[in-house]
Amino acid sequence: GFLEEASQVVDYQLSPVPSLLGKKHGALFPKIRAAVAGMGATATMDMVQRLQAGQSVEVVADGQTVTLLPEEVEVRLSAKEGYAVAEEAGYLVAVTTELSGELVREGLAREVVRRIQIMRKEADFRIEDYITTYYRADPTLREVLEGYSDYIKQETLSTALIEAEAPTEAYAQTLEVDGQSITLAVRRN
Repeated sequence: GFLEEASQVVDYQLSPVPSLLGKKHGALFPKIRAAVAGMGATATMDMVQRLQAGQSVEVVADGQTVTLLPEEVEVRLSAKEGYAVAEEAGYLVAVTTELSGELVREGLAREVVRRIQIMRKEADFRIEDYITTYYRADPTLREVLEGYSDYIKQETLSTALIEAEAPTEAYAQTLEVDGQSITLAVRRN
């Protein structure tokens, strides 16, 4: 069901409302709060479902069974690690906040292409010139250059993408891409 799935992305916290229950139960209130806080996940979910359906719930505090009305218990949502959560009119929307690794690498590949394009211009190559691109890069960027080599070659008219020191006649630059170091060199074929 919906709430079981919801519990994968949010933690539900139930907090008895002091202004209502404190008056009503006096010294028993801290024990009611402790009883609610000490419930396991399943009991908590069960209680959340009942409260959200407008039903009262019962807890045992200090050996006494206490009935709590829906307005006497606040249901709070907190997003689990890696998620952002919003609740609107009973709908729960969870968005993962971690960009998938694939998207990150794709972005880096595009950035590398952009840098090579700029270097082509700076080296005064003509638009139609085919080039050879040399690189030395940090591990993550190296992965990107290997994984997206076809895309990078196509976009930059590179006939080859070679992991090597730049030959002396090539136009070379050492850059930072997303905090990582990369040396790129372009040479007209």
